[in-house]
Amino acid sequence: MLGPGEAEFKKGQWRSKVKNMKATLTVRDFGGIGIGRKSRKCEGTYSTNFGYFVAMPSKWFENKKRCNKVVEIKRNGRTVTAEVVDECESDSECPNKNSIGASVAVWGALNIAGNIHAAVDVTWSDV
Repeated sequence: MLGPGEAEFKKGQWRSKVKNMKATLTVRDFGGIGIGRKSRKCEGTYSTNFGYFVAMPSKWFENKKRCNKVVEIKRNGRTVTAEVVDECESDSECPNKNSIGASVAVWGALNIAGNIHAAVDVTWSDV
């Protein structure tokens, strides 16, 4: 049985835009300075920790189909939009299948930068 929001997504195709999918937000280094940073999966993207960027797990990244797409992330009444620029490639980047790795700027916009070393619950939607 699919969870909330997952009925809108089917492997290999888009039925409709994902709306209010539950996820866990983790911090991700997009500056290229962190340990083990690789080039981003979405070609032609340049990102920094000061921009609004996210990395998605494989099931949501779907072979680059979400590259350069914008998603809306919500938490506690705050909303931010961010560009999908990469795929999570390890458990440290996205510790569970419903994790999104987000830049420090995304955390700041959601007013949760003080919890940057924790994982927090959010919802996300395609824009």
